[in-house]
Parts: sequence; C-alpha cells; structure tokens
Amino acid sequence: MNETVAADRIEPHQLAAAYLADDTVKRCPYDLLATLRATAPVVRSAGGPWLVLDYQAGQSVLRNPVFSRSRAAADTLRSFIDPGPAADIWMSKMVSTDGERHRRLRGLVNKAFTPRAVERWRPVVQAHADEILRTTHEQHHMEAVSEYAYPLPEHVICALLGVPASDRALFEGWTAAIQNRVVTGRGAESARTAAGQAILGFAAYLTELVSAHEPNPEGDLLSQLASAEEEGSRLSQQELVSVAMELIIGGHDTTANLITIGVYELARRPGLFSSFARGEFSIAGLVEELMRARSPVQLSLSRVATQTVEVAGHVIEAGDVVLVSLAAANRDPSAFPSPETFDPSKPAPNHIGFGVGAHYCLGANLARLEAQVALAAVLERLAGLHLTVGEAELTWREGSLVIAPARLPVAW
Repeated sequence: MNETVAADRIEPHQLAAAYLADDTVKRCPYDLLATLRATAPVVRSAGGPWLVLDYQAGQSVLRNPVFSRSRAAADTLRSFIDPGPAADIWMSKMVSTDGERHRRLRGLVNKAFTPRAVERWRPVVQAHADEILRTTHEQHHMEAVSEYAYPLPEHVICALLGVPASDRALFEGWTAAIQNRVVTGRGAESARTAAGQAILGFAAYLTELVSAHEPNPEGDLLSQLASAEEEGSRLSQQELVSVAMELIIGGHDTTANLITIGVYELARRPGLFSSFARGEFSIAGLVEELMRARSPVQLSLSRVATQTVEVAGHVIEAGDVVLVSLAAANRDPSAFPSPETFDPSKPAPNHIGFGVGAHYCLGANLARLEAQVALAAVLERLAGLHLTVGEAELTWREGSLVIAPARLPVAW
C-alpha cells in the first residue's frame, strides 16, 4: 500500500491491517496513523490484533496488568521457533514474564541501569565514537549503518560485558537469525531452525562467559549483575545468561536504529548543525525529540487481554491481542502541541518511545547516553553532512516493528 492512497476510501480495519502488514509505509507512516487515530483511538485490524493509536489509551494498556506480555510471548513463540530447549530459553527472558517473577528480575537488574550507574560508561562510549569517526573522517564518506550506528553500541556492549570486541560479529549474526521472524510461507521453516540454533549457540557462549565472572559491584556489567541482591535474592546462572542475551539483542539493535535515525535526520536537516552550534538545542533534547517524532521502535511488544476490558470505549475480549502504536501515540495532538513538527529545542519529556509501565525499556538510560554521544560527535565533527543518494533510493529495514534505513550512505 502506498502512503498516497486515499485512506478515506478504505475501512479503518483494513487500513490498520495494511499498516501492520505492508512494509512500504514504514518510511513515513504518520499520515496514515493520523487518519486512523482520527477515526478512533483504538482500531481492530482485519483478522488481526487491536491497534491502539491514542496517547492516553496507549498508556492505559501498557500500564494495565490485565494485558499480559507473558501470554503474548507464549502465543507468538510457536510462530518463529520450534518447541524445545531454545524455546525454553527464549521464554525465560525478562520481557517474556509478568507479575512477581518479572518484578524480581527487574528489581535485581535495574540497579545497573540507573542514570548514575550508566554514566560511568560515558568515557567508554565516547572513546569508541571518537575512534570510529577518526578512521572515517578523512575519507569524507561512510555507510552510516554498518560503519557507525551498529559498530558503536556493539563495541560498547562488548566492553560492558568484558568480552573481546571481535565477538561482536557473533552477536550480530545470532541477533539477525533470531530477529528474522519469517512466520509463514517460503523460508518459515528454515528461519525457525536458524532462530533455534542461534539461541542455543548464544546461550552456550553466554554460559561460559557468566561462569568466568565473579560477583563484583565495581566490575564490568556481568560482575555487577552477579553481585546484585534484592531482599536476599540473587540472579541464578541461568537467569544471568537470559538477562545477558536480552541486553545484547535489545541493547545493540534498537540503539543502533536510534543512532541511524538520528544521522538520517541530521543529514536531511543541515540547519541543525548551525542551530546546535548556536546553542539553540541540547544533544539530550535532540535525542528525546527523535524518540518522540521519529520513534525507531514504532510498535509495542504485543499483549494479550487476560479478561474482557474496555479501552477508550472499545470492548476488548479476553484472548484478544493488542499492540500500541508508539509512533501514533507520540504524535497525538491531544498530548503534544504541533506534534508533526520536528523541533529539538522543545523536546517532550512525556513521550512513550521507550514504552511505559512495568515493561518500560530497561536499557533506556544507556540508549540515551549512547545516542547522545554518537550524535554529538557527528554534529561536532561532520559539518556538511548529507545523503549521497536520493531519499527515494534508500532501503529501509524489513518488518513493521522498526522504522530505520537499512543502509544510509552519507558524505561531508
């Protein structure tokens, strides 16, 4: 479906289904989402999940324990991985749990990701950003996704976990296999097999890594997590493996896409360089505005209603699947003045780009820090940054979850 198609000639449930299924709208889905939101704050897609588009309704869903992540994770598991040890490992992840188990895991891990805790890693992030740009600066061009946006958080997560930087290629390969969720049709069976093998290989690597770490609150991230204690409870080795896998997959992939979107916006908005030099916006403001207006992760993880509940006047039955469009909620005019305007000088701290509620992004503070350092380095070093291809020639990531270019050739 092309974004220029007259949306008023399509039923809302068909429009919602097209949005969820058609990758061609991901470059700029905002007109379509605004049309849907104007129709109703919550829309049932044709033959599929409910799509929540309103800011307040989105918050209510993400905060309400009636909407279960663990149930949704279990229901979707079979679509991308076969039953067995790999599936058991995947279901042990924090993001696949609810209730007391989730609160316990979150309480133990949170201590390593407070703003104060992640600030200690700023010199590490800065050193890697400087090194990457130092090697590319003199050539006056780069492919920003593969040469900057991905290597930076990958180097950082390796440093945080105390593993060789060369192993980032392993992380990238495992993550790609796990995230390549072809659920039906050609390639589905091989994709499920590859995902299972990747999870098992990843877990074996991390088990060896965890075994080599002693608890130490002043050590690297794994040592800190091993030493974390809450009401006499500590993470087991299996839990440490699961948490480490979750941090690596979520920590480098989503942060890389935030950095990619940031470089993309800087390349197509050259005036931001002079505005930043004049002090008209802060780097923190830029990152928050990117998270609101260009939410790299545009859909929440799915939830399943565990009982019949009303949301914004719509009855959602027990067993129904619900998705919150973070991209739509973050441009809701009832919550944000001039929501379609990208203005880093007036960032909105109440955006839900990192989610909200019990499953608020664990690594949000680290992602903010990495994006701030990465984009500040670009603003300070790469004056004259611009795209070297027309925007219509850019390729974008597959799937409806993430909005980001797959390749971003730039020069300065």
